[in-house]
Amino acid sequence: MEFRLLGPLEVHCTGTVLDIGGPRQRAVLAALLLRPNALATTDYLCDAVWSRLPASPATNLRTYIAGLRRRLREADGRHSRLRTQPGGYLLEVRTGELDTQVFEQLLAEAGTALRAGAPATALGRLDQGLRLWRTENATSVTGGSVLQAELTRLDELRLWAVESRCDALLALGRHDEASVELRRLVSHYPLREELWARLMTALVHCGRRADALDAFMQARKRLVEELGIEPGPQLERLRQKVLAAGHTGPAASGDQQGERDWAGAGSRMHRPSIRLGLTT
Repeated sequence: MEFRLLGPLEVHCTGTVLDIGGPRQRAVLAALLLRPNALATTDYLCDAVWSRLPASPATNLRTYIAGLRRRLREADGRHSRLRTQPGGYLLEVRTGELDTQVFEQLLAEAGTALRAGAPATALGRLDQGLRLWRTENATSVTGGSVLQAELTRLDELRLWAVESRCDALLALGRHDEASVELRRLVSHYPLREELWARLMTALVHCGRRADALDAFMQARKRLVEELGIEPGPQLERLRQKVLAAGHTGPAASGDQQGERDWAGAGSRMHRPSIRLGLTT
């Protein structure tokens, strides 16, 4: 059986996509999958499924649980994966069955590889993980604020993976490829200064110093117009570094330490702390 949250919510069994019920029942399943092999309390599930609780949420929840249990048992042909526990419910998920678990494990391995100075290994893990996403956003199941917050976390993890992939490309000297991806990213996330910093770094390495400075001006324009703030000190320091590099660019200096400094200039920008919710 395969459970998929990285795109439309789907459950696959022996090549067939299961009918898992209506919107509320799907929201219950999504909430359970975000707590695999762990107790999902009744309160958590109610908050995940409803933005405004109905008159009898616990009764409605039991109905949805019964529907899911029946469908999963019929498909799996074995014992029920969805068990009632004191205070809530537990959904059994085996290793490799849930795409979010596989994705987060690959992300953890990629992060370890990047910190260890092994960008090629990191790139491989990140590419594997990103291929699991069938759309650019996690499942669009409708539910309460708890569920939406968890799905937003998954979307942030995907962005973290894409940013880390650019770091790996820069470290491998694949600057043209990185600059193309970063152009796309800044068009979608124009207020993320760390993306502009990576783009500037990639462009300088491509010998496009003027374009790097233009990228800074574009970033400044968006920040001033939309947030009323100037670029942060780290992005400003990077602009000064581009100016100081001169027309020769860092690649022509022959200074290997300087080359390494430039390769990491964009990735040292502040990055949000993103919780990896790995479960077993």
